[in-house]
Amino acid sequence: MRDVRDLAFGLDHEVGQIKGHADTLIDVETLLGQLNDRMLEAEMKGEEKSCYKEHHRTIRILWHVMRQLKTELIGSVEEFDKINTDLFNEVVKNSGKIQ
Repeated sequence: MRDVRDLAFGLDHEVGQIKGHADTLIDVETLLGQLNDRMLEAEMKGEEKSCYKEHHRTIRILWHVMRQLKTELIGSVEEFDKINTDLFNEVVKNSGKIQ
């Protein structure tokens, strides 16, 4: 079992990771909104076929980013949960010794 200081550093690291993932999700949402607008504009102008490759490429890239982000976010949350449990056990165990 790690000491409380190591657990606190671990929590701080994972919170930073999760915040970074949240920022990336916001960026992906923005890009998807812009893509939606461009696709709607292409449809209104009847230019769907000429814009297909560009739109498809953007969707493929965003899909890969989302898959990687999901994997990293799940890993961060699992590590966060493990550290949180260890920290809880360490604090409860130590508070029982003090009393």
